[in-house]
Amino acid sequence: MATISSIAERINQAAHGYEFGNLQEMRRRLKSKTRVPMTIFNTANKSVNDQQGWACHTGGREELQFNIGVETAGMLRFGVAFSLETSRSMHHIELFYPKIERFNEYLRLHAAEFEDMRMWIERKEKLIAAPAGVRSIIDSEAVRGNFIFMGKAAPIDTAGVEQICAVFDRLFPLYCFVEGGENDAELEATLTGDAPFHFEERLSVGREQAKRSPKVGLATVELRSNQIKKRLCEQLRATTPGARLGDEIASGNGGRIDLVALLPTGRYVYYEIKPAGLARDAIRQALPQLLEYCYRQGSVEAERLVIVSQAVLDAASAAFLVVLRDKGLPVFYLHVPLD
Repeated sequence: MATISSIAERINQAAHGYEFGNLQEMRRRLKSKTRVPMTIFNTANKSVNDQQGWACHTGGREELQFNIGVETAGMLRFGVAFSLETSRSMHHIELFYPKIERFNEYLRLHAAEFEDMRMWIERKEKLIAAPAGVRSIIDSEAVRGNFIFMGKAAPIDTAGVEQICAVFDRLFPLYCFVEGGENDAELEATLTGDAPFHFEERLSVGREQAKRSPKVGLATVELRSNQIKKRLCEQLRATTPGARLGDEIASGNGGRIDLVALLPTGRYVYYEIKPAGLARDAIRQALPQLLEYCYRQGSVEAERLVIVSQAVLDAASAAFLVVLRDKGLPVFYLHVPLD
């Protein structure tokens, strides 16, 4: 089985190809430091602990830390965490309170970006809050001794460095918001996303199911977004000849579009996938994102904006979309049933 040190070293080597590879430079600027470590994880430092099976980024002890760790049943966690433990150099946890407030604020605004991730809480290596969807941290959980984790888990022998780095990259803006200053222009660019819209024909549909260990799930977690995306792509290939498909495309104004179809006419169609029990809920979640992707400064306007869900479209929701289209907003709904 791979050691934490060896995994940390492989992440260090791969990090230069990802935005989060700039973590230490971002820390230097946000914390007004004159010097920072050169790597994400320093395997010679006590922040990498092979014996206990965990590692956090160098300098992350008093921060929202990028964290990897061995869970039970040979599972590796990777994501971000608050470690609310005191130490000789840190006698209280009050410094985490404003960070947790900012963490909660970011999740209120961007929860949809982390639908495929989980949160759980441990205390003295015992699970006290079972893995569940990403949510705000409540006051009774922000207490000394708790370890609050958000991210993913995979079998340690098969967890790829690219998979880990991709998750870290998605969490990097959250880290910057939690640790950064509110009026920092460079931080604003990091959070809102200054990457221009650039269509690339590619698909990275993940697994439709993910096995979790007893400590990290108790059951198979149905990744409905991946199921819907896979079936959506199959449907588009059958019904829209000549369309080129790309997923997770930078919108040009922050966030990533779930799926973009480039039509033979040269126009785009944007698809936002929202698993939901009711079409109304899927529309409420997806509509603001699609409007921003299409019309906010930096965007490229699409011919159609499509909300995709496994929920059946009801008559009232269908009538609501007709009203929007009558007002000039090209918003549509696509029902993709799941087995």
